[in-house]
Amino acid sequence: MVYRSAVVNTVIGDNTTPPNVFLLEPPYGIQHGSDRRTGGLQPDTVVSRPVISDGGSTIAFLNLGSGLVTGDLNRVPDAFGTLLDAALIDSDGDGITDWWMMKYFGHPTGQAYDHSLASDDADGDGESNLEEYLAGTDPTNPNSVFRLLASVPAGNTMTLTWFAVPGKDYQVQYMTNLNDPVWLTATGNVWVTGSQGYYLAPVAQPQSFFRVFKSN
Repeated sequence: MVYRSAVVNTVIGDNTTPPNVFLLEPPYGIQHGSDRRTGGLQPDTVVSRPVISDGGSTIAFLNLGSGLVTGDLNRVPDAFGTLLDAALIDSDGDGITDWWMMKYFGHPTGQAYDHSLASDDADGDGESNLEEYLAGTDPTNPNSVFRLLASVPAGNTMTLTWFAVPGKDYQVQYMTNLNDPVWLTATGNVWVTGSQGYYLAPVAQPQSFFRVFKSN
């Protein structure tokens, strides 16, 4: 989480002029947004207008100071950016980031005693913790599972539904024979309302097979 605050002493030893940009990185705590500087110089004035990239990996902000980067001697606002490496840290290399493990299990790496290993199924819903991480579902809630359901056909269509993550895009694919080597992209609109994804699928004869996956 990135935010702008005028509160002093948010970070111990930070004596820069407020307001400043701060970064909260679980499980690493709160850091001054400009602590990730080059040259080891202290910023000497306020920073403003923080923005974070859609993927959460980059912060950008404006700064009027001349000490944030070595050799920056002008007196006009400069734009700075920094990568949030901690958001991508995977200490045990199991494919699941540490922040996600902290959020759901309270520790950064998988442990056998509480079924938090990547291959474990902590909530018994049939999906491993790694699959839940990739799908954006809750590994501690058996009702939060990425599973495609089909309604009883009504006329020439049937409704496909699945647990969805708001803000994510999904794609539906189909085939009429499971021996076919290629899945085809389904035509029509896919939409998400709340935490539910929907697609109106045409009913083909004699049969159709569908799958859905998160595309971002």
